[in-house]
Amino acid sequence: MWELLWTSDLFHHKVAIFRDNELWDLRIEEKDKIVRNGFYLAKKEKEHFLLLSSGEKVFCSEAFPNGQEKIVQVLQEEREEKLAQVSQKLEMTNPYFVFFPYGKGIFLSKKMEEEQERKRLREIFQKYEEKGSFLIRTEAKGMLERNLEQEIQQVLKEWQLVQERAFHLKKKGNLRSTVVWMEEILEEYGKQDWKTCYCENFELKETLKEKLTFYQKQVREYHGEISLWKQRKLEEQIRVLCQEKIDLASGGYLWIESTRACVTIDVNSGAGSPRRSNIEAAREIPRQVKLRNLAGNIVIDFINCKNVEEKKEIVSILKEGFLRDQHFIQWGNFHDFDLFLFSRQRKGKELSFYYSEESLFYQVQCLEEECNDLLEQKEKILLIEGEKNILQEWKKQTQCGIKDSIDFQYRKEEKESKKFHIEIK
Repeated sequence: MWELLWTSDLFHHKVAIFRDNELWDLRIEEKDKIVRNGFYLAKKEKEHFLLLSSGEKVFCSEAFPNGQEKIVQVLQEEREEKLAQVSQKLEMTNPYFVFFPYGKGIFLSKKMEEEQERKRLREIFQKYEEKGSFLIRTEAKGMLERNLEQEIQQVLKEWQLVQERAFHLKKKGNLRSTVVWMEEILEEYGKQDWKTCYCENFELKETLKEKLTFYQKQVREYHGEISLWKQRKLEEQIRVLCQEKIDLASGGYLWIESTRACVTIDVNSGAGSPRRSNIEAAREIPRQVKLRNLAGNIVIDFINCKNVEEKKEIVSILKEGFLRDQHFIQWGNFHDFDLFLFSRQRKGKELSFYYSEESLFYQVQCLEEECNDLLEQKEKILLIEGEKNILQEWKKQTQCGIKDSIDFQYRKEEKESKKFHIEIK
C-alpha cells in the first residue's frame, strides 16, 4: 500500500511517497524557478541564446527568428553552471493524448492494435485537426466520445489561455496553469492502491484535489500539533540519503558518489556473501537512485559477478525496480571488471543540492524550523545572531510572525561554526 505526503516550506514544495511504511520516493520542487515543461515567452538575445520575459537567459539549439517573441517550452532546468534548455516544439500532455500546438496530423500509439478502435479514435480527433497535432495514447482505448471531447476541449482551452497570457496580458512567468511535476507524480503513482494521501501546509492543495478526481482519490488535510514530516523523521532519513555509504541487510554496503562525468555505485560484501550482496544491491539501487534523483551515466561495480545466470537475475531485478520511473532510462550491459552501465534522464536537481550546508536556502529553512520549534515550546525569542545574507533572506521569507519583535545582530561569515545563533528569554 502507498502513502503520500504533500507539504510546502519557505522555498519548496515537497512530496514524500511511502511504500509499506518505507520511504520510496521523494520529490522537491523550487517555488521560484524556471519550470521544466513550462511555457515562456522568449526573444533572441544572440545565436542560440534567448531571453525569457521573466528575465532569465536560456539556451536553444534551434534557429530562432530575430526580432520576434515566441512561446518556448523548457526541456531541461538549469543546473550547476549550465543554462536551462528550451525548444520551440511545444507539447501538452494529457492522460489520453499528447497535443502539439504547432504540429499537423493524427497519430496513434503502436500498442493499440485493434483496427476498428483505431478508426473510431481517429474520427473523434479529426474534428480538431485544424487546431494542431495529436498523438493518441493507449489509455484512450474504450473511452466514450463525449469524455474524450471534454478532455480535448480542456487542453485546447488551456492552450488558448497560454497565448492570451503571452501576447495580450504579457505575463512574465510560466504561462501554464497546470503543475507539470504534480501531474508526473500522479501519472506514476495515481493508479496504485493508496492507503492515505495527506496535505500539510501544501500551497497547491486545491490544484491537487482537482487532479485527483481523475484517479478517483481524495486528499486529507492534516492540522496536528506535530507535523507528519517530523513524525516520520523525514529530515533524519534525508540526511542519511545524503551520505555516501548505505548499509545492506546482509552486512554489505553501497558506496555512492556523484562526479561531473557520472555516478558511481560500488557494491561491497562486507560481512555478507558476494552473491547475496549483489542481489540486495540490485533491489536497493533503484530506490536510492530515485530518492537521490541521480541522473546521467550510472556505473555499478558489482562483486565478482562472472556467472551468466547471476548477471541476468541482477539486471532483471534492476529493471523491475525502475518499471514505474517517469525518467527515460537507456540500459547498457555488463562490461569487463563486473561493471554495469545505464543512463537515466535528468529532471530537476539531486537531493544533496537542497540539503547542502553551503546552500543559503537550506540555512534559512533551518533557521525557520528552529524558530518554529522554540515558539511551539512557548519560548520567547529575543535576538538572532548570524551571517547577514541568511538573516536578511529569513526576514524576507519567514512565516513565524516575529521578525518585527526581535533584534538582529550580523556577523562575518565563519565557515567552521554554526551559521546562526538564537537567544531566548
